[in-house]
Amino acid sequence: MFELSYRMSLMGPETSQRHHPGAQAIIGELDDAASANNAGLDALCDADPIRARQHFRRAFCHNPSQLGLLVNYGLALHQCGRIEAAERSYQLAMGQEDCRGAALKNLGFLKVWQRQGAQGWALHRQRFQSPSLMERQWQGEACLQGPLLIWNDVGQGDALQFSRYLPLLAEQGLEIQFAVQPELVSLFQRSLPAAIQVVDRNTAPWEQAPQHLPLMGLMGLLDPELTWGATFTLPYLRGCLKGRVEPKPSTSKLRLGLCWASNRDDKALFRSKSLPLADLLNHPEWQQGLDGVELVSLQRGEPDDHQRWGHRFSAQLPSTAGWLETADWIERCDWVLSVDTAVAHLAGALGKPVIVLLPWMPDWRWRYGKPGQCWYRHCWTAAQPSSGDWIGALRLARQLAGAAGLLPADPAAK
Repeated sequence: MFELSYRMSLMGPETSQRHHPGAQAIIGELDDAASANNAGLDALCDADPIRARQHFRRAFCHNPSQLGLLVNYGLALHQCGRIEAAERSYQLAMGQEDCRGAALKNLGFLKVWQRQGAQGWALHRQRFQSPSLMERQWQGEACLQGPLLIWNDVGQGDALQFSRYLPLLAEQGLEIQFAVQPELVSLFQRSLPAAIQVVDRNTAPWEQAPQHLPLMGLMGLLDPELTWGATFTLPYLRGCLKGRVEPKPSTSKLRLGLCWASNRDDKALFRSKSLPLADLLNHPEWQQGLDGVELVSLQRGEPDDHQRWGHRFSAQLPSTAGWLETADWIERCDWVLSVDTAVAHLAGALGKPVIVLLPWMPDWRWRYGKPGQCWYRHCWTAAQPSSGDWIGALRLARQLAGAAGLLPADPAAK
């Protein structure tokens, strides 16, 4: 959910400025900055924040007037655990108009990560630069002339997680329209109270809504320290299953649903959030624990993994499955093991036990909630003990699964 600033373009050899007296050295510095910045972005995509930090630092040294580079640098610093330095980078980046929104967004999330929710959400709220967008944002008024349009400004997993706040608004008598990605419309229409009108974000009635609010803005107004949301554990999306789910296959074996890869569209974080499937299937402690367990793939995409390891699964979610069908498949599992992606949030919101595998520096949301009830009724988290150490995260997850009775107790934990 953190935002990168941008890639920089190299100034090609035919650029007219190259012929100006004294321009050669300046353009050379700009090209060096662009190359270093782009190398840093590539390093983040490779889940190597240390190398990314080095490249972004070099880019800024070549072009210190380009404060937008500090947005990228701040994200790399955060992933390296250098929180105070990341905060300073974002604060400096706010001084450049074209990257001020990204800097405010990242600084806001960083403050929430530091458990300074009120300050963090206040910064996050300022990320939009359009005056018309800002002036129509809902401020929490009880009386509105017309519907309040809540629109999902983030990923589909975020919509699944933070839709828990919408019934609070409906209970206040507010007329709510919830605009989400088209893939989510049918699931929310079946799950949320009838008083909440779910609409396609791409065709949302913006003109008819006198006031609006991005979904992520709800926390700042209703629950800035997340004391309610992170401990609300009712299975609030189970309504989508009504009249749909086929009986669980008749077997005495446990059925474990697996989701090992994050969203490939999030190029900067995909590698750092995704587990190599071989690490799980070849992990000695998990191999022993999975004896007699049916594995079900809840992973969409990743055809190479399915081709290599498909023989290990008793069933695979169809590649064309939407969220309603995914919910059906989750319901027919006994529990779910997932990386930090939408499947984990859907499983939790359905009330299904789930263990979430996290990178060493996890997203801000996972720093809230209770052990075993982290945002959801039966939810545990297992983070990497050091950067890139999925083996260590899997070892912790195996211990949690044994302690919770999801798998036979791990003999190595005794």
